[in-house]
Amino acid sequence: VAVTVNGVAFGASAATFTYAATNATYELRPRRLATKGGTIVQVRGPHLELAPSLACRFGVYEVLASVKEGALACRAPPLEVGSVAFRVMSDGRVVYDTQLDVASISFEASPTLGANGTLVHVDAEKA
Repeated sequence: VAVTVNGVAFGASAATFTYAATNATYELRPRRLATKGGTIVQVRGPHLELAPSLACRFGVYEVLASVKEGALACRAPPLEVGSVAFRVMSDGRVVYDTQLDVASISFEASPTLGANGTLVHVDAEKA
């Protein structure tokens, strides 16, 4: 970054500047989370790897995020049933903002016992 007061003489700055377009498109998966937490949320979008510090915010809970191969990943904390605000934060600023659905999920598997090679059917639905 070069700095000037008069438009003629420029001075050097130790500050770095990264530009990211504000109309960027992001892809988020999954859009539904379990109340118990632990779901890995992945966000794909431009310029995520350029951010020096990234975090995910689930309502009021903020968790650290990591970026690998252009995808941000973070682990959801335990949450209440309903809609929760989800934000990707970069140095305290909101980069991406949406709503996620939080549901209590129950699982049922059958058969409960079987030999090697037994096919198991798993049903997952709202509790």
